Amino acid sequence: MFIDHDKMKRDAAALLARLEFEVPVDARMEELSLAQIQLVEIAKALSREADVIIMDEPTSAIGEHEAHILFKAILTLIVGHELEPQQSSELRNTGRTILQVQQLSRSRWFENISLDIAAGEIVGIYGLLGSGRTEFLETVYGLHKPDSGQVILEGKVLVPGNPKASIEAGMTMVPEDRKQTGLVLNSSIANNITLSAIPKLSARGFVKRGLVAAIVSRMIGEQRIKCSSPDLAVESLSGGNQQKVVLARCLTTQPTLLICDEPTRGIDEGAKQEIYRFLREFVSQGNAVLLVSSEAPEVLQVSDRIAIFRSGKLHGVVEASGATQQQIIDLAA
Repeated sequence: MFIDHDKMKRDAAALLARLEFEVPVDARMEELSLAQIQLVEIAKALSREADVIIMDEPTSAIGEHEAHILFKAILTLIVGHELEPQQSSELRNTGRTILQVQQLSRSRWFENISLDIAAGEIVGIYGLLGSGRTEFLETVYGLHKPDSGQVILEGKVLVPGNPKASIEAGMTMVPEDRKQTGLVLNSSIANNITLSAIPKLSARGFVKRGLVAAIVSRMIGEQRIKCSSPDLAVESLSGGNQQKVVLARCLTTQPTLLICDEPTRGIDEGAKQEIYRFLREFVSQGNAVLLVSSEAPEVLQVSDRIAIFRSGKLHGVVEASGATQQQIIDLAA
């Protein structure tokens, strides 16, 4: 049996084009983002032309725009309710600048992005798939070296492309994919919580076990992590509790700026509300949060200001208290 690779590629390209999924047909799966992988899985399911397709949270890893395209592709119209302006939202800006991003650029991803965040403030970033939002966060944190521009944290210019220096300066990050880059799944809850702070919890090469135990116990209590023992492997926890372990790990380095990339992806509504509550408490202590979310309702609910990314550029910044879901989707599109 011989496989007609050219026909396979043509058929795949035609299907992706019909579904309006922006995925390069020649790319290897390992080169794709989490959202693009999800789109490929959906396209594969639809290609079988089955009478019944069962989808388990198909939009959990894709953006608002891609979700609308998906709903159109399966002949089913699903319309979410429009959010009312957030009348109860109050700006928590204290005036002290925590983060200054000045003319930051990275070839092919984003260019000339400038953004300031004050103490007591949550700034959300909203953009469609491919807008450069995640790459911007990762560059601010130091995972990538920018082509130009600089990042200043509380008056100190950070070493570009150096996440260790960013952590030492007071920055930490909740990554997009907790299972791949946020956690060591087969390691214990305790080890995951203290992973980033081992240098601070050690003396002369020895870990201070009593201090570690105290911190782990406190973090499990504060983050309401549901577990029978801190020695359990973190892979045994639910998605929401795994995400709380990631947040606990971030807090052990005592940051002033928390960067979150899709912090509530793949978790239930109850866990989402707990994370929203945590973010508000974090900034109420004089800290700041920079957050990316593909969900317009989420970015409206949790943010003070929303930075709109479009095609690698900062298209504008709006106050969340007066914005609507349709407004920010239109600006991003």
